[in-house]
Amino acid sequence: MSDDADTTRCVLLSGNRTREDILCKEELDACAARDPRKCRVAYTLTKPPEVGWEGRRGRIGGELLREFVGEGKGEGKREGQGECMVLICGPEALERSVRAELKAMGWQDEDLLFF
Repeated sequence: MSDDADTTRCVLLSGNRTREDILCKEELDACAARDPRKCRVAYTLTKPPEVGWEGRRGRIGGELLREFVGEGKGEGKREGQGECMVLICGPEALERSVRAELKAMGWQDEDLLFF
């Protein structure tokens, strides 16, 4: 993200229970602020504070994926872009639900990496 010549773009969807559970938030926010075209970060909390949370609420699901990831176009390509892939890390239930949502959106298994 710090190499201006590198055209790689990244979208990070960070789902957590509470604000305190978000890892490396300052560093992620700094990356996104440096070049919002190259790095976008969206946070969502399942147990947000009553006051002071301006991020999203709830789990990572279809609506968030459609907004930030978009429809798959097969063979790791998206219209108007080079190669694309989705990397997913989280509990098994999240991985299952995200895989199902992405597959329904046209993403191919070979374009999804679970770790």
